[in-house]
Amino acid sequence: MKGPALDKAQALRNRVVKPLIVRSAYRSPKHNRVVAGAIRSNHMEGAAFDTAMTNHDSTAFEAAARRPRSRDDLAERLRDGRF
Repeated sequence: MKGPALDKAQALRNRVVKPLIVRSAYRSPKHNRVVAGAIRSNHMEGAAFDTAMTNHDSTAFEAAARRPRSRDDLAERLRDGRF
């Protein structure tokens, strides 16, 4: 994973206070096609990751993932209608 994706993964891990079990991160274009990934999947850029949910409550995990990380992040989400 690239720096920004790693930073986001670590920030999420800090918020849920549990390990993240990463199931998928970088995908080659060939593997992305095999798994029916999006044509422009961020996985092919090393900018996305999938995690296992076996050690997480899905509702709490989603809430933590959606929680703004900073005032700038909150302002951006409100401006873009991502809340």
